[in-house]
Amino acid sequence: MFDPGHLPVPEPGCLVFPLSIPFEGENMRNPRKASGSTGIHWFGILLVAWGCSLQVGSAFPQADPAREEPSGPVDRSLTPEEYVKLGLPGHEKAWSTAEMVAASKALAALAQKEPQSLPRYQSKRSGQVFARITAAENLAPFRDQSPPIRPRLAQAIEFGRAANNIMKLYAEAFQRGFVGGSDMAELLAMDLRNAVALTRLARELIPTIQKDDPKYLARMEGLAIMRRGLATTFSGVLITLTERPPYSAQDLRRLLATMQETLPLLAQELVPEHRRVVVARLQALETDPRLSDLRAEVKSLSKSVLDAVAKAGKADSDRPGLRLEDLKKLGITMHRSQTGDPDASGWCLARSTGGHFTVMLPGRFNDSMQTGKADDGVDLVSHALATTTLEGAKFMVFAVIRPDRKFPSSGLDKLAQNLKKQGSEVELSKVQMAGLPAAELKVKGPDNSAVMRSFQAGDTQYMLMVEYPSIPLGDLITKSTKKFFESFTLPPEPKK
Repeated sequence: MFDPGHLPVPEPGCLVFPLSIPFEGENMRNPRKASGSTGIHWFGILLVAWGCSLQVGSAFPQADPAREEPSGPVDRSLTPEEYVKLGLPGHEKAWSTAEMVAASKALAALAQKEPQSLPRYQSKRSGQVFARITAAENLAPFRDQSPPIRPRLAQAIEFGRAANNIMKLYAEAFQRGFVGGSDMAELLAMDLRNAVALTRLARELIPTIQKDDPKYLARMEGLAIMRRGLATTFSGVLITLTERPPYSAQDLRRLLATMQETLPLLAQELVPEHRRVVVARLQALETDPRLSDLRAEVKSLSKSVLDAVAKAGKADSDRPGLRLEDLKKLGITMHRSQTGDPDASGWCLARSTGGHFTVMLPGRFNDSMQTGKADDGVDLVSHALATTTLEGAKFMVFAVIRPDRKFPSSGLDKLAQNLKKQGSEVELSKVQMAGLPAAELKVKGPDNSAVMRSFQAGDTQYMLMVEYPSIPLGDLITKSTKKFFESFTLPPEPKK
């Protein structure tokens, strides 16, 4: 299914839960047919687990930077020898992908029983083990271009999944007070370095993909998903800078050093609309009173990202990705891409060119149409409006026209059953939309959650959906979802 919310060049994606795996080494699968957690998206989703969410601000009270820096939790970690007995590889040399996977499994078993015993940053007992977990040296094999690209990419994805699993463990321990801001700042720095490694591998892979490759469309879809993941990463790390406590000035200064090395490169991979957003946010941080003691570092980072964005803008015409001619192969017509006039709150009034319905969306949007056939052979036309925010929330409206009006009677019921079987929490209820009875489905999955509303009006089945990372996003996503649903209006009645 076409994901009309990707920006700015229309690039198909995935609308199922959970998000699919875009790259699978030698066998890159079509995301529309895959299942499981994200692949290239691994380095972005979990940043929201410990305060980096759609809600700008922190779960922690804001501190005066001039005050004494907060201390972390008491160190109850183990010795290197004890970790080895639990299954962790030795810390003396760089870890391979297999060793990172082994470390992830061993730490998961430990965190389940004794989360306070996880390795800690600069700990006298476990500091060397923690340093090995987050070491940039671990990524060196992925920079070696002598082996073929696809096996290296497959290894990097597996390494990234293991690193992401470790980050989950620490995020949960952080929320419970067993690890501190210093630990999380180092893990976030690791996350950014992993993102750069994978981005460089993707850049290396792209020239090898031929347009006549039968998997070309699926691989370009994977590239689109990667870019959305980068946007989420970017959003999370910028919000982290304002969270004091739990992050001390020393923590953020180290993190800013890594950001200076990584964010300019990652910014070039963002779509133009998201580049504009991150530049604006960085410029706002230059005068944020919470960062008064880090002003020089923030200004330097802001300038580096701005320069990188300007450089990337000049090369956008050669930017790899699906083009309009590729979309036509999928039966997709892009009426407008990244259109709309944001109001003071950043929302746009969107009107479907072909469907004529309207809705408010939190940013510039794509306006598209797709043709196809139902399972029983009946011709279908789908009109869509959609946008994806920097934080990774997708707002979408689909209007599927079926001339005989014989839409499946199960509606969201079947989808709810399938998602429940996959382990998602589901809640199905009856609501009203545009004065008509509708079904509402709330889904909470391991990685992504959603709220969907579906109803029929004449020969058209409407679906409105908000999809977002599963970590609680605070009042903002709730308010945004409410605004989105309540703003929807049906097409005007035809004149007689």
